Amino acid sequence: MTKSAKIIITASVLLALGAVAIFIFKKPKEEEEDEGNGNGNGNGNGNGNTSNSSSSSVPFKNKAEGNAFRNWVNDVFPAYAVLIFLDRSGSHNNSFISKAWKKHGVYYTDQKDNPLKFVASFSGRSVSGNKVVVKTDRGTGTFYDNGKFEISYLDVYSPKKMAGVYSNGGRILHFPLMTGGKNAGKTFKNNSVLTNINDAIK
Repeated sequence: MTKSAKIIITASVLLALGAVAIFIFKKPKEEEEDEGNGNGNGNGNGNGNTSNSSSSSVPFKNKAEGNAFRNWVNDVFPAYAVLIFLDRSGSHNNSFISKAWKKHGVYYTDQKDNPLKFVASFSGRSVSGNKVVVKTDRGTGTFYDNGKFEISYLDVYSPKKMAGVYSNGGRILHFPLMTGGKNAGKTFKNNSVLTNINDAIK
C-alpha cells in the first residue's frame, strides 16, 4: 500500500468518526421540532404539518409566558435546563418546555402564588405566619410573603440590618440602590438560600 493510499484511508476514517461524533452529540434544536405550518398553527392535516400534542400539558398562552418559565428554569435549575436542552427562548408548547413543566411546574406556581412555600422548600425551613425565618452561622434572613426580605447580623458588636427583594425562593437576593448600605445595587444569586444570606453579610 502506497503512502498516499494510507493517507487517504486515514483521512476517510477520521472523517467518518467525526461524522458519527457529530450525529451522537449534536444538540437537538427546538426549532427542528415540527410545530406547525410555519405560522405557528399546526393542523395535523397530513401535509407534514402536525399540531403539537404538548400544548395541552402546559398553561402558557403565548411565547412571552413560555419564555418567562424557560428563563426561570435556566436560572433556578441550570443543570436540568442543560440536561434537557431547554433554551431561554422558544415555543411555549413544545415537548422541551412540556418536559420542564412536568418536572418543575409546581415550583414555578408556588413561586408566583405562594413565594414563602418556595423559600421554605429550598431553605429547609417552615412557613410561620407571613414569613420564613432562615438562620445561618452569620445572621438571620427573614423572608416575607410580599417578596421582600431582611437580614439581621452583628457587625463586630453592633447589630445591623439590611433589606431587599427576593425571587426564585430566595435563590436570588437583590438590594435596590435606594436601600443604601454596602450592598446597594448588588444581586446575590446562588443555588443555596443560606449561602446568599452569608455572602450578603460578608
